[in-house]
Amino acid sequence: MDSRILLPPLQLPDVESAAFLKTTHPVTHPDRTLPFHDMIYLVNGTMQVIEDHREYLLTPGNVLFLKSGLHHWGTDHSPPGTSWYYVHFQLPAGDIPDTSDSIPLPKHLDMTKDMELEKRLQELTQLSQEPAPLQRALCNTRLYELLLTCSQKELASQPVSPTAHRIRQVIDYLEEHQYQTLDTAHLASAMGLSYKHLGTLFKEHTGHTIVEYHTQLRIQTAARLLRETDMSVSQIGEHLGFHDAFYFSNVFKKALHCSPRDYRKSLF
Repeated sequence: MDSRILLPPLQLPDVESAAFLKTTHPVTHPDRTLPFHDMIYLVNGTMQVIEDHREYLLTPGNVLFLKSGLHHWGTDHSPPGTSWYYVHFQLPAGDIPDTSDSIPLPKHLDMTKDMELEKRLQELTQLSQEPAPLQRALCNTRLYELLLTCSQKELASQPVSPTAHRIRQVIDYLEEHQYQTLDTAHLASAMGLSYKHLGTLFKEHTGHTIVEYHTQLRIQTAARLLRETDMSVSQIGEHLGFHDAFYFSNVFKKALHCSPRDYRKSLF
């Protein structure tokens, strides 16, 4: 059975539960088969997990995704003081075909350089305890952001072929120009290829159109600014090149299923 988890595009995952755990004595990972997917982020210590007879050793900053329906267990003890976050989640359509639209999640990923990930997992865990429907929807949105972050990290770390190098150049360009509307002619000129050809390559290798990826970057930055600054919604929209506040709110809501104001309210 394929151990990869494929994320459907533009559909939110459903968080079953999320928590932070810390051991006070040596423990091994439970021997079990779960009816949902499991995301583990190790904060301290070490953890060994075997899934379908393949062994993974987690160290601080590592993320591991375990697939629903696959048997996993541990044989080595994690030392006292080992701590981690876990998120159990379902995907709306269950297992989906591996098409150009599906987004594969990495199995085992080093996120030690992402200083925000632990904070975002803490916020998601706190949010998951709230029973209100809006809070649950926001919790699912937060997880979707985290999954996309992990997928983008995996994409950036893959071996570089000439085509992958070109895709990396496009991604770098989009990141550099996320504070403005996309100038497709300028992008094509900067890459030395037609926009149509670039768009075809990009969709084949990322599962997204260039416009979708650029919008995703802008909305992720908008969400970060809503979390970390006291800029108004209209100021954030202007900062990211959305000169129409109503249009900015609509794009944000389409991507994250809540308005910028509701997103900010969920933080308090």
